[in-house]
Amino acid sequence: MNKKNKISKGFWIWGQFDRKSTEQITNLHKEINNILHGPNFDIHITLSGPITHFEEIHKSKLVDLSNSFSPIKIQLNGIGMKEQFFQSLFIDIKENSDLKNFKKGIDDKFSLYEKKYFPHISLYYGDARKDSKIKSVDEFKLADEIILDKISIVAVDEEIKSWSVLKSYSLFKYSQ
Repeated sequence: MNKKNKISKGFWIWGQFDRKSTEQITNLHKEINNILHGPNFDIHITLSGPITHFEEIHKSKLVDLSNSFSPIKIQLNGIGMKEQFFQSLFIDIKENSDLKNFKKGIDDKFSLYEKKYFPHISLYYGDARKDSKIKSVDEFKLADEIILDKISIVAVDEEIKSWSVLKSYSLFKYSQ
């Protein structure tokens, strides 16, 4: 999808993390923003979207998903960067079968199918130079893994750099 066709306003499904993981990555995000002056946003991994209209039926789909999946261990693969505003500086993620199955479950439930998926956790949105980005993360040590333990529906308006978590659902697969 080229940039002109990109939908920048709608609802996305994010994965969010346990308290310890969130605190660690949020602290890194704040340190980076003190240096690079990017917009503030909740730490997340984008799982799927966009959904153009969020309706009551979508809430029950998210409840079903949260009850069908257990928390997921995600292996971190270091820091990455691109020359794209919304993928400028991020934590690279090693794809695994649990994450792939979770994304597939979400896509199937919402009839959203993206051919190419790039799992990552953004740390900074912006146009900073590569050397500045490298310096901003130079001395920070990441954990080897984090726990994705909830999904959230998020209203996004990238034009005004606004991300609002509407509701989160804890992952908790009922054992039988």
